[in-house]
Order: sequence, then structure tokens, then C-alpha cells
Amino acid sequence: MKIHSILACDDKWGIARGDYMPWKMENEYQYFLRMTSVSLTGRKNALVMGRKTWNEETEDGPTHPLPNRYSFILSKTLKELPAGAHGMASSLEELVALLESPDWKDKIGLVFNVGGGQIYKYIHDSEYCGRVYATKIQGDFDCDIFCPKLDGDSRFAKVAKSEPYEDVIPDSVQEEHGIKWKVNIYEKVAKH
Repeated sequence: MKIHSILACDDKWGIARGDYMPWKMENEYQYFLRMTSVSLTGRKNALVMGRKTWNEETEDGPTHPLPNRYSFILSKTLKELPAGAHGMASSLEELVALLESPDWKDKIGLVFNVGGGQIYKYIHDSEYCGRVYATKIQGDFDCDIFCPKLDGDSRFAKVAKSEPYEDVIPDSVQEEHGIKWKVNIYEKVAKH
């Protein structure tokens, strides 16, 4: 099983300030929605997230669950499955066992890790780490929550865009509200 990560970060690999992302870019968010919902097998994709990511809210209300995806929470502190979530685990091994169980393995297409910072690190350090789709947002947004830096990490290498996402991932630098962003793809190349 491979768990792919999808994230947006600033130049310092910051992903949030407090409980929110300090940027609002509709086109980048639409890319995230398309990417996590593209079905390669006719089955719904699954999102894995920590408790804080599950509880995120915007001015429009809760951000999870997202439609047409299964939501799984990875948390050592959560004791009860929240309404709308499909499953919960307290360790990565327990999560993988759940996703590969007879109840889920034939229902799930791809699995995407959507954060937060500790969940990104946990999965990136694991044998289950797949590709990382990192939207790099130009600038310093004074974040206080970070994901692991992949540039300079010898375990990861940038890779070219590949099928089946050729029509989903933007090719070039995009700009919204004067903010530039580009999707970089990383793949784990060595174990440490």
C-alpha cells in the first residue's frame, strides 16, 4: 500500500498559521479537489488526516468530510469516530490494516494524506510513503505549522508529471491574487 501526500506550503514549507491556511486561492483548491477525487479504478479515493485537519473550519463551515471520498482519521487522542468519518486508527500500522481489510480494500482507489504537519512527517518517514504532490506557494506567510522539507532530503527526488494526472496538475507557475504557485512532485527513492 502506498499513501500519497498532497499539500500546499510556502517557501519555508509552512502549511498553516494557527488553525488555518494563510492563503486563499480558489484555483489551487480546485486542483486539490480534482486531484484527490480522480478515480483510476472506478473506486472512491480515501483521505487520511489527523484530528486537527478533520476539525478545520472556514467561514463557510467545516472542511471535512469532502464529497465522493472516504475520510480516515489518524489520531492517538481521539476516542470516538466523528460523524461523517469512515474510519479511525491510532497508529499507521492500524490504519494500513484498516484500509487493507476486507471491509475497505475493494472500495478504495488511491489513498491521499492531507495532513497536518505531524501526519505528513509520520507518513513520509514510513515505508508506505508514495508520491508527494506539493504545491509550493511563493513567499513567506509567517506559518507556525510546517511539513517536512523535501528539497535537500536525500530520500526524495523531484519527478516529472506523469499519467494519469497530466490533465489535472498545472504544467507551469500559476498566479492568483498576485501569489504565484507551482506543483512539484516528489518520490521516495531510498530507505534510511
